[in-house]
Amino acid sequence: MSGRRLWRGGIVAIIAVAVIVVAGVAWIVGGPGPMDFAGDGKVGLADYRAANPTGVPAQFAQASVVKRGEYLARAADCLVCHTVPGGKEYAGGLGFNLPFGTLYSTNITPDKETGIGNYSDQDFLNAVHRGIRRDGARLYPAMPFASYTYMTDADALAIKAYLFSLAPVRATAPANTLEFPFNQRWGMAFWSALFNPDTRFEPDTARSPQWNRGAYLAEALLHCGECHTPRNLAFALDNAKKFGGAVAAGWRAYNISSDKNTGIGGWSDDELIAYLSTGHAPGRGTAAGPMGEAVDQSLSRLVPEDIHAVVAYLRSVPPTASSDLPATLAPPPRQLPWLERDRRGRHNAVRDAGRRADRQRSRRHQCRPDRDFRNQAPCPGGCDLHACLRRHLLRFRDRIRHQLRHRALRRPGVPDHRAGRGGAEKADGPIVFWPRALHQSSAMRRFRRPLMPPPVARIT
Repeated sequence: MSGRRLWRGGIVAIIAVAVIVVAGVAWIVGGPGPMDFAGDGKVGLADYRAANPTGVPAQFAQASVVKRGEYLARAADCLVCHTVPGGKEYAGGLGFNLPFGTLYSTNITPDKETGIGNYSDQDFLNAVHRGIRRDGARLYPAMPFASYTYMTDADALAIKAYLFSLAPVRATAPANTLEFPFNQRWGMAFWSALFNPDTRFEPDTARSPQWNRGAYLAEALLHCGECHTPRNLAFALDNAKKFGGAVAAGWRAYNISSDKNTGIGGWSDDELIAYLSTGHAPGRGTAAGPMGEAVDQSLSRLVPEDIHAVVAYLRSVPPTASSDLPATLAPPPRQLPWLERDRRGRHNAVRDAGRRADRQRSRRHQCRPDRDFRNQAPCPGGCDLHACLRRHLLRFRDRIRHQLRHRALRRPGVPDHRAGRGGAEKADGPIVFWPRALHQSSAMRRFRRPLMPPPVARIT
């Protein structure tokens, strides 16, 4: 009896574990798709009556297939992942450091031995849409075929035409150093069956053509979610936290959902457009790391209409709060005081530097205008005391003239002494300045013994 009970208990335990595993897989697989938040208005591309959201912009519609493929390859950011810094373009060999080893990108030049020179159109579509190489081996999701699967066949083949127009480069990528069981490529077949929908982009009739264009760019070509969307236990995108931020290649890919605290909900359209086009938004930040490379090699090459479309799509993504970021971010930094300008339009830094130079020169020569020069000892620096005195007196004279011209109070009824400039009638008689203006002058208050003549100055 005890043996039979033990056997029955084992069967029940196995069934319970199986149920838990199936429920977990169903919960992971049954998550939302990347565009399910938009509603149920999606239709096939052939049934969509508005402007075609796929392909290239209108200005490239009549270009050759190679030119169109070049634009699409730039948008898909193929160059960054398949080029080693300082190496040949698209020759592969770039290493991706993962928690379980290092994965190297492959050669996608038309070389027939080490590249994709022997790929047919169907072979290329299998690799881009399904993650299957020409020899039948499975590709790792580091090649974002789960996002490229939304790319149309025409766009994928245009990219192939561009890649085949390049000069072939013979370069073999280093061997991957993945740990077991991640080094078993056949396991990627189960991963693809669960997490790769293997379907093409379907526009939403309830949304504008600009939104659909932005959705196609962000989800298919730009594959924004591959870096900015967190991943589940199976390393697939968790679209329940879409664009909520994640760690990719050792860099923090920040929250780009519409959340106003930890996302980009507080950014203006102009700030987003500037950041995507140039990699910098004043008061927000500057792109660096993989995002900086994406801006340099991909986003900055897009036409303005496509950048505006991406911004329109990002605005519609539901807000997702990042739990690992502070709920309240610091306000944009104010302008530093030393970068402000004074009343004359000079930077405070320039003004302060001039004052420091004057002080150092005065200390070196021991000749300061606020001292009694009659009792001043000879300058140890070897300069002529009278020359120093004359220089300071001339500087003092210029300051007084400036105060008299711009800050002194003029006697009422006397014509302006500047009226003669520009052909106007000259004023008759002297210009009288009241002593009050002179004594309130900031230039006079800086000296112990004012070198002022009479109480009233007359300039004739």
